[in-house]
Amino acid sequence: MISILTWSYDRQGMYDITLPLWLKQEGVEFEVIAGHGPKVTVPIDDKIVPVLTTEFKMCKAYNALLAKSKGDMLLITQADMQVNDPKQLARMLSVWTPGTMVTERFFKNGKRDVGIHLQFMLVEKKEIVKAGGWCELFDFSGLVCCEDADLCSSMLENGCNYLPIETPEDIGVYHIHHERPDYQSPEMIAKAAKALKFYRGRHKDYHSVLYAKQFAMMMMAKRFNGL
Repeated sequence: MISILTWSYDRQGMYDITLPLWLKQEGVEFEVIAGHGPKVTVPIDDKIVPVLTTEFKMCKAYNALLAKSKGDMLLITQADMQVNDPKQLARMLSVWTPGTMVTERFFKNGKRDVGIHLQFMLVEKKEIVKAGGWCELFDFSGLVCCEDADLCSSMLENGCNYLPIETPEDIGVYHIHHERPDYQSPEMIAKAAKALKFYRGRHKDYHSVLYAKQFAMMMMAKRFNGL
């Protein structure tokens, strides 16, 4: 079974869009672990497991969702990620292999996002557990920053392979636009720098560098095996 982990602390409108779409998935057994703040409600449905979170702390919230999940597989996402194809989970599962994290290159601001994110990732639960889950020390800054890079880096360092996929645009996954903090303000720049410094204290390389090294090793192995 696939456990879909999603969270919204205070954006009811996002859940009003995305949760009904998740319930339309076909061809796989799934549950939706829906974290929510005190002022957010979720639909009553046999496939939805509501999890109340009383603090705006993303890493702590996702660890709570992880603890409630029953599936051997996880689809990690957020309340502002809109799935438009009822066969999205089945498609991702069809290309997944053990030891692989499959990430959808979703659309954001009209373009595909090519980063390495947890915003729409299919991965075995045991890989998340092996990596230690979400590091809750990233919640300290008051700004969610670097926490997804940290977990992705831990999985890459553990040997988990990264596989990005691109669903056709007409049925792709879309990030729903919403207001965001001013990341260029002195306060936000200071918080981001603090989170980045903490990340660098935990990892020798950035997650993009780790993936580049992994990709290079895979290409060398393929070339060697072809000789």
